[in-house]
Order: sequence, then structure tokens, then C-alpha cells
Amino acid sequence: MTLALIQYTSNVPAGFSGVTYGPWVRIRTDKRDDAGLLAHELLHVNQFWAAVLAFMCWLPALCLYIDLDAALLLVLGGAILALLRRKTLTLMAEVDAYRLQLKTTTETVPLSIAETESRARLFATFISTKYGLNITVTDALKLITE
Repeated sequence: MTLALIQYTSNVPAGFSGVTYGPWVRIRTDKRDDAGLLAHELLHVNQFWAAVLAFMCWLPALCLYIDLDAALLLVLGGAILALLRRKTLTLMAEVDAYRLQLKTTTETVPLSIAETESRARLFATFISTKYGLNITVTDALKLITE
């Protein structure tokens, strides 16, 4: 079970069928029945909650061993490192989400092998072009399908 607010709306950024902001998922109204897309976005919600949980668990533990100022400094350092590694983290998150979307889609919609391969290539193209990740479609496709 995922703690999420799911909204079906036409207010989704151009070029996207769904977006996730923390626990808030927005999916285009015409994609309401797309189980793969919903699974993709809910995985991003789970990734958000995992990050929140990690933060909530580590800060008190750090405070037990070092003073609060030092603990906050370490957390801030971790946040800065995450920002510096944003592209790597985004790539990992999107590859996992598109893998799940492909798997869920093929389990819920009868697709031929050619249609499944076409869908995988489409997702690889999204990863290559929509997130500023400097990755080729071929490399993204390898990550999704391996």
C-alpha cells in the first residue's frame, strides 16, 4: 500500500502523461485506465517516502552520537551530495519506474513481442530526452530491459 494522493487532471506538464511531487500524483484524465503509468508514478511516491524515512531515521541516530549542529551539518552535506548526484539518482529512479511500467503494462494488456519491444524503446526515448540525463536511447534501453 502506498500513501499517495492521486489526481486525474488535464493539468499535467506538456509531454508527460503523469507526474509525481512527493506523495502527490497527477495523471492525465485520458490515462485513467493505464495501470502501468499508475504503477510508475506510485513507485516514485514510494521512492519519496523511502527518502523521508531515511532522513527521519538517521537524524535522531546522529543526534545521539554528536551534537545537533553537527548532525544537521551532516544531513545538509548529504542533501548537497544528493543534488550533485541528481542525474544519477534520477536515472536510477526512472529506470526502475519504466521497468515497472513495462512489466505492469505487459501483465495487464495483451501485447505482442514487437509491441512490448516498441513500448520499451519508447520508454528509453523518454529517459534519453525528457530528464536531461545525457544518456542515449540505446543505453537507456539496455538499462530498462536488462
